[in-house]
Amino acid sequence: MFMLFIISFIIVPVLKCCGTET
Repeated sequence: MFMLFIISFIIVPVLKCCGTET
């Protein structure tokens, strides 16, 4: 469950960056 938090913390900004470009 700890990894899920880390992955989410890294994937959230990545998705936001991609969403802004789209």
